[in-house]
Amino acid sequence: CGDADKARKIAQLQAQIKSKLSTGILANAIQIPIQPNKPTPLILDEDGRTVDKSGKAVQLTHVAPTLKANMRALKREQFKGTSDKHAEESSETRFIDPRIGVKPAIRIK
Repeated sequence: CGDADKARKIAQLQAQIKSKLSTGILANAIQIPIQPNKPTPLILDEDGRTVDKSGKAVQLTHVAPTLKANMRALKREQFKGTSDKHAEESSETRFIDPRIGVKPAIRIK
């Protein structure tokens, strides 16, 4: 009796899944884009300027190439600036408590 109920429930679930797939409820959710996003076509006028479809001049964004040496130099300058700030802060926060005894330089045997 229990096996018959399980088989009937499985058959119902399979029928529901088939009906959903046939009506397109799940088909729309799983849809793969047919045409991937492509870059806009490059159109040049007679002077070599970039123009759009209507013929108006368009300014493209250019990424300036950087050398590793320049990037390292910039990081060094930034690091020096931050280390100078830390040195100033540490000198301001440094204090000596006279209540604490100073340890001798030589170890007592």
